[in-house]
Amino acid sequence: MLNEIAAAKNKIPAFAETGYETIPQADWWTSVLLPSLKKNKVSYVLVWRNAGLMKETGKMHYYAPYKNQLSAADFNKFYNDKKIIFGKKIKAENLYK
Repeated sequence: MLNEIAAAKNKIPAFAETGYETIPQADWWTSVLLPSLKKNKVSYVLVWRNAGLMKETGKMHYYAPYKNQLSAADFNKFYNDKKIIFGKKIKAENLYK
């Protein structure tokens, strides 16, 4: 559906403000997000914010892993996948000459 809507609107598909709060699944990056990206023509992905401890609930609020978080090792696999390009690599590749 994402590809169809983007094509109909002459837009480039993107996943904005996506993710899994507190990332309780160790392999979420490579077993959920990565396959979704690979089956779509997504040009941009942004996980929602890491707000830290929320005063209202007393719970941690984050969508990107930190060192030693349950999904951190899997995030590194996601980061190193040949189909994924982060900002640093885009700059190094000089894609926007």
